[in-house]
Amino acid sequence: VGSYAYKLNTTGGTNYTENSSLDNQTLTVNANTGNCQVLFNETSPINYPNVFLVFSDCNSAFTLSRNGTSISNNSEQALGAGAYNFSVQRTDTGNYTNIYDEQEFVVSKATGEIFTYINNARANRTTNQFNEEYLNATLNTGIGNIELYYNDSLINQGASPLSNLTNFTELGEFNVTGFYSGNENYTSDFETFFVNVVEEVTEVNSTSYISLIIPNDPL
Repeated sequence: VGSYAYKLNTTGGTNYTENSSLDNQTLTVNANTGNCQVLFNETSPINYPNVFLVFSDCNSAFTLSRNGTSISNNSEQALGAGAYNFSVQRTDTGNYTNIYDEQEFVVSKATGEIFTYINNARANRTTNQFNEEYLNATLNTGIGNIELYYNDSLINQGASPLSNLTNFTELGEFNVTGFYSGNENYTSDFETFFVNVVEEVTEVNSTSYISLIIPNDPL
């Protein structure tokens, strides 16, 4: 890139005289305006654990980087949730107008999902006092431990699924909650249902009897 002056001259000869400035010309070399961009095959943001490709359309040698570390062109990116900086730097910085570009790509957390069951059903339940009911929490989407609560008290925790056989000794309404705290790649979630504990009604079958007293015949 630049301007270059050319001078035509002749040293003369048998039939020509010497001329040191027969003609003057200037040659201008302009910078190449070719693209040099960071490109993706997906639109940011995407949800974890989806993957994407990153590449550049530079028309000369370049270095492609993620967060400052060199990566291969057109490489698959399988990343955790977060925001990532991708940049391209052209090697020849003197002869091109477009020598650098950077773009941010976001991988969003996936939606965590937990299911709560009362006696194998994801629904509220009415039960009699002193009945035992199975309480369960199952992680449907996500990775990591979960917790199971009965009336806001932790009754079990650890790897999914969790269960607890609970005796409902008191009358009233009690909540049952499965809770997932999430992590760097999944959002948190919870699900709550209610157990309505009622007094058992005992049906009593009663039979009425009528006694008929017949006086003895008079003598």
